[in-house]
Amino acid sequence: MQIIPLGNKILCEAVEETKKERPSFRPETERDDKKKSERGRVVAIGDECKLKLKKGDIVYYQKFGPEYFKINDKEYACGIEDDFFVVLKDK
Repeated sequence: MQIIPLGNKILCEAVEETKKERPSFRPETERDDKKKSERGRVVAIGDECKLKLKKGDIVYYQKFGPEYFKINDKEYACGIEDDFFVVLKDK
C-alpha cells in the first residue's frame, strides 16, 4: 500500500534515536522533562511542499502539530511544513 500526502503535507514514520545517531544538540523544546518534539524518517512529500526534503531524511517535528495514525503496526505522522523544524544530514 502506498500512502500519498496531499498538498503541502509531509508524511513521516516514527523512528527511535540510536546513540550513534543522537545529535550533540538538543532542540529547546526537548530540554524540559516533557518531550515536545518527535523524530521521524520522511516517507513521502506532498506535491505542493516547498521544503527541501527528500524521502529518507531524518527530521524533528512538533509533537502537537501533525496527525498521528498507525497502518500495519507502523506509526506515522502527517503534518504541514510549519510542523517540521530540523533536518539531520550527513556531512
